[in-house]
Amino acid sequence: MNKKILFAFSLLFLLALSLGCIGGNKNSNNNAQATSGTLNATILINGVQRNNMVLVSEQNAQIGLKLKNNGNEPIENVTGRVLGCLNSSDAFTEEVLPHTQKYLSWDVKAPELGEGEKINCPTTIRICFDYTTKGYTDLVFVPEDYNEAPPSPSYTVSGDYLGINYKFGVARVMKQGDNEMNGEITINNIGDGWVDYINYTNGVSLNTLRKVNITLIGDNIAISKFGGLDQSELSNWLSNDKKTLILTADNTKEGYSYLTKLVQGKSLFLKLNINVTNPNSFQDGTKIYQLRTEINYGYCIDIATLDTTLSGR
Repeated sequence: MNKKILFAFSLLFLLALSLGCIGGNKNSNNNAQATSGTLNATILINGVQRNNMVLVSEQNAQIGLKLKNNGNEPIENVTGRVLGCLNSSDAFTEEVLPHTQKYLSWDVKAPELGEGEKINCPTTIRICFDYTTKGYTDLVFVPEDYNEAPPSPSYTVSGDYLGINYKFGVARVMKQGDNEMNGEITINNIGDGWVDYINYTNGVSLNTLRKVNITLIGDNIAISKFGGLDQSELSNWLSNDKKTLILTADNTKEGYSYLTKLVQGKSLFLKLNINVTNPNSFQDGTKIYQLRTEINYGYCIDIATLDTTLSGR
């Protein structure tokens, strides 16, 4: 019995030792890289790659961040902010082009602490930037006497943080009567962050898209309804012979701010009606037009969190 107990104890000891080694590697100073979607970050503390800091009262240090954009679109007006117990100023770079790297740094200072005082206060590095997501979908119109299988609309989206989905069927255009194509544009947050801005200016704030541009490409069609509003109620937003609709954080303030609100974890649904203004021009065959969407917004991501221990002198 004693030999069995000793053997079991030995196995448990070896297992604990193995798990301890794995945990030690996970928390090692060299584990100072973070990935969030298409952004890759390498953290340097006083020039050394590491993921933790130990500072005494009022001690200075420098945090460096190698930020690489692995996406296909540039991120612009990139601002980094250090959140936690350390005093610092924001860092800024104009843009990070696709598949390139920029360096941001912060001079930080520990707060004053009393003798013998010790606290753990994680330091979060937040990156905010401006971004544009673009997409388009085909709009398929067939004549009244069309009797073949209609072509399937195609669509594409370029962007790494917001997704755009389109729900528009094939429209059969009748020679007489009203002809409207009804559909929906759905905008989703597909990134690791949220729609936000490092500073709130020009009417933009948390979860608010700066600008949404919806444009029809084709003849004899026009936007007739949007978001449940009739064409007469869209006069401030429509242009280009009622083919372009532009929403901004400013022009949707008066009761329509919900049209530019994208809350993290939820979707923004934008209903759109397209009217055929000359049905006879659609009777000579299938026509494939386009609906283009361009969304400009600010986006914030907490790219990394550093273990930070502060103590008195």
